Amino acid sequence: MQALIPYFPVIQLTIPLPDFFPKDELILHGFGFFVGIAIIYGAMVTMTRAERKGLDIATFRELFVWLVFGIIVGGHVGFGLFYYPKEYLANPMLFLDMSSGLSSIGGFITCAIAFFWVLKRRKKSLLPYADNIMYGFAFGWFFGRLGCTLNHEHPGTASDFWLARFCRPVEGYTLELPSWLIQIPSDFRFSHCVEQGQAAVTSFAAKVPVDYAGVVSLHDMGMYEMLYALILFTTFWILDKKPRPDGLFFLIMVYSYAPIRFMMDFLRPLEGNARYSGLTPAQWGCIAFLVICTTAVIYYRKHFSFLNFSAPYKETKAAQ
Repeated sequence: MQALIPYFPVIQLTIPLPDFFPKDELILHGFGFFVGIAIIYGAMVTMTRAERKGLDIATFRELFVWLVFGIIVGGHVGFGLFYYPKEYLANPMLFLDMSSGLSSIGGFITCAIAFFWVLKRRKKSLLPYADNIMYGFAFGWFFGRLGCTLNHEHPGTASDFWLARFCRPVEGYTLELPSWLIQIPSDFRFSHCVEQGQAAVTSFAAKVPVDYAGVVSLHDMGMYEMLYALILFTTFWILDKKPRPDGLFFLIMVYSYAPIRFMMDFLRPLEGNARYSGLTPAQWGCIAFLVICTTAVIYYRKHFSFLNFSAPYKETKAAQ
């Protein structure tokens, strides 16, 4: 088996500016651009469905503020606490460096707390709002992970799996993009496409044959999640064509993502990825999510409308 996804450099759009601008050019990083797209269009999809389902728009406006906060701040704090606890606790000022990294599990935990708090304070039914958030989140998630893919984030272990991606210029498997569309790095490889004592690759001319003895292709964890998010949203979009029991989208999200992410994290390289008793923080988070959600379903099975297949929830004007 051989990897089929070609190598390409980090995407960065450089736009020349007129003379009256203080800078000569505007630089749009592929990662930041698509994360912005994810937030904006994810929110639009969520609001559109909320209006169609008769849900309270003001509640979602407040939720968006807290969820963006949870993703960015909670994800950053989780990155420090879960992956580098000794360094961050020894020097708490590191928590102020928002560019150091994000943890999806840290973001999920913070967003879940914010979600429950807002709905409880506003006295809203949990499940229909959770379904609506999942619907818009899946759409935005695709674009967010697309940004990760274009920025070469989340490299996995070496592999010749057909969905693996070449991590350095390889003959016949390299996309040579125009200079205005790429970032010119000092090293063209993924950080883990490195061999002991090997010199950095600084030019497309330094291609190696596809049967090169060293590492040439890796699992791309960001791309795998991008494909999952695309499948997830497509599933939601198809199911949403007819009325569905409340909580269905939430359950699909939990019981599909948790086991998939749990298995995917075994493809992460040991170096640079914290592990506790052999499992990553994300794997422990997946176990916790499954246990909590399963316990809640069992305990409240008589009250959850999606288990009784009652009519989907719709707020009245008085309730709003």
